Amino acid sequence: MADLYETGQSNLPAIINLTGYQIRENDDGAGVGVFSFGFPHVETAHNYIVLSGHDADLFEVVDNQLKLKAGQRANYEAQALFNLIASAPDSGGTLKSQAIAVTVVDLNETPTEILVTNNEIAEGLNGVIVGELTALDPDENDTHSFSLSSMQDGEFFEVIGGQLKLREQMSADYDSRQPYYLLYITATDTEGLSLSQWLSVFVVEGDEPTGPTVFNGSLAADYLVGFSSYSVLNGGAGADSVIYSLASHEVLFSLNLAGQLVVEKVTESSPLLNDLESNVTVNTLVAIERLVFSDTGYALDISGDAGEVARVILSAFGSGRLNQFLSEGLQLVNDGLSVDALSRYVIDNQLMALINGIENQVDFVDFVFKNVVGRLPEPGESTLYNGYLDSGFYTQSSLLAFAAGTDWVNAQIIDQAIDLVGIPGASDGEFWALSYDLV
Repeated sequence: MADLYETGQSNLPAIINLTGYQIRENDDGAGVGVFSFGFPHVETAHNYIVLSGHDADLFEVVDNQLKLKAGQRANYEAQALFNLIASAPDSGGTLKSQAIAVTVVDLNETPTEILVTNNEIAEGLNGVIVGELTALDPDENDTHSFSLSSMQDGEFFEVIGGQLKLREQMSADYDSRQPYYLLYITATDTEGLSLSQWLSVFVVEGDEPTGPTVFNGSLAADYLVGFSSYSVLNGGAGADSVIYSLASHEVLFSLNLAGQLVVEKVTESSPLLNDLESNVTVNTLVAIERLVFSDTGYALDISGDAGEVARVILSAFGSGRLNQFLSEGLQLVNDGLSVDALSRYVIDNQLMALINGIENQVDFVDFVFKNVVGRLPEPGESTLYNGYLDSGFYTQSSLLAFAAGTDWVNAQIIDQAIDLVGIPGASDGEFWALSYDLV
């Protein structure tokens, strides 16, 4: 509550209090509190209270109670605090005034509408994703889960990770039923308030889907088959891989106008053996992190997990081991080991001792320093880093993590990377990847 002040002169302190200073949102004409006065000689008849200030027009005083006017409701998301001034005369006729701050109690509110980012699907595609579901909610920071009723056409669809999609073995057929599906979807917020709503999904007619055929991956790490029935492979979330049954020299890499990697089969196509095979010879890759050919693998996310794993390998084992160990390091990350924990994994499992013969702290410092800088440390440098370890300022795992983050290691990653597109050394058409041996 703000400081008290008065108009005119008085020998007594002015005190105006309320029994409460909060109102619930969405309550028409909500009461705030009852006034009381610290004026010793004020009679009941003197309960003459005048409201002024920024938000005074929204409030009134009825029987000594401060309340919102009829028809007025507080909305926490629009305004969480109201400021006004209450004034009343004391027994001497001096007007006492005091600033009043009324806070709004935020109540959980029901979602108001369910939206989907797309409401059309092409016929003939199994398990196709319709779009992302979202809910409009007066509580702007609320999150929602979505469920789908089996009523009407709900049995053909499912909701996974907030995405509305056809079930995996289901495809739309414009000619066999009405050209749309009717779905009853419920959005539920974190406190259990929910809204249910009908949504329509329309089927696009055509013997073949118009435009490129698109496969959309899940939220997990997906393994997609290259040159199968889909020309566009969208991995979505997770560390996603595309598996090709041919060698890396049998394809040509390029970039499309959107900067997406395009893989094209350059060997002569064989006759189709059955209906499950496809004449697709070009894949456009979206959100793909790994390419696996019969002879080698490529990690595309140099700026992501692959780069972080490579930094630890280069620091702990040297550049000559990168191709050998990158696949195993990436698998550890895919299985849930955080990249930050890789250094601890190397030390805790004594991998440097097993692989490089590192048996003591001095050898550890020398070996890591040479891997990173390219030479053995000078005596002063060796003393410095061994001192860090002796004092506990660094552990071996934290020193290894520090080394992995240096500019020297970053430069080595670029040296080890290959450009899948363009001319080596050119600045145009670059698409960097790290090659690795298949386990």
